[in-house]
Amino acid sequence: MLDTPPEEVFDRMTRLAATIMGVPVSFISLVEDRRDFYKSQYGMPEPLASERQLGGRTFCHYTLHSDAPLALDDVIGLPVFADVPTVRSLGIRSYLGVPMRAADGHNVGSFCAIDVKPRHWSEQDVNILSELAHSAMREIELRRTLRELRAADLRKDVFVATLAHELRQPLAALLPAVGILDARTSATTMQAARDVIARQVKQLQHIVDDLIDAAGIVGNKIVLHRERADLAQLLRGAVDSLAPLAEQRRQSLAVVAPTSSVWVDADTARLHQVFSNLITNAIKYTPDGGSIEVTLKVQGRSSIVTVRDNGQGIAPEALPHIFDLFMQEGTAQRAGLGIGLNLARGLVHLHGGSVEAHSEGRDRGSAFTVTLATVAD
Repeated sequence: MLDTPPEEVFDRMTRLAATIMGVPVSFISLVEDRRDFYKSQYGMPEPLASERQLGGRTFCHYTLHSDAPLALDDVIGLPVFADVPTVRSLGIRSYLGVPMRAADGHNVGSFCAIDVKPRHWSEQDVNILSELAHSAMREIELRRTLRELRAADLRKDVFVATLAHELRQPLAALLPAVGILDARTSATTMQAARDVIARQVKQLQHIVDDLIDAAGIVGNKIVLHRERADLAQLLRGAVDSLAPLAEQRRQSLAVVAPTSSVWVDADTARLHQVFSNLITNAIKYTPDGGSIEVTLKVQGRSSIVTVRDNGQGIAPEALPHIFDLFMQEGTAQRAGLGIGLNLARGLVHLHGGSVEAHSEGRDRGSAFTVTLATVAD
């Protein structure tokens, strides 16, 4: 909402506050660091009315860090507020601000009323401004929800287009291969065609399996078949199965794990799926000649697996959403379906574990860390 244009729905609220409370100025302030951004204002003089922002530590900064309304009947003689810019520029004498709290518990701004003369703020004034602050916060949350829904719809559209592309690739290879399988084809050519068919069918099966599993995660329909498993051995198996893919791109793929067994209570097939997805992602987003390292450490009762690469990294704005379904982070040629990381997170959570993504930004590599409970020998 920072730096967004004025909106009539918020302007009506500030006009209403000024009218009901009989104050010259009312405004909705969104606060960041050393700046106030005025989403709406009524009665502010120029140029502040047009600039819609103010630097420095304002009354709203004090309100933001409060769990209760800030009511100042007369700021003169209160040293803590002597440096507030509007005391000098606007001659503010009295201030009432109510913090606006988001659903996650964080205060994002305040709904404020000010006067250029001393004023006693009554309980009714506080109640009026509190109700309006609550209404303004609901409007802000509604806009955030709408933005998230639009982003989800866009990701679904991109997913459908990408799915069509991913399915078309193996099908395009299958059709010619099937066409040469007849009695007049030499044994060598027939074997090559069979290899193409087997490889492309396996790719199609992988796509379909991921789609089914993603739907299963969403619908809580995946049931784990747990057993006592050696996590170190499982990791080595996942790395070995993907070593040929890394070799094709001249990448270094190594696993660093204890020589002794590290026991976990897990569905081995599902955990193999998790680490295969993470390692495949690392290979996909690491340039030819790059390196991927898979490490396993035991800390107390936790087993910590990290898949680290020196590839293209993750943009800061994408990092908080990297596990979202249909989220695609990467080049168009290698973006994938946006299912793998979401599926990996869901399977790890079913095991009672956690997974986190870390990256210092573009071209700085990335690391995915999975934490699981260790079972005693």
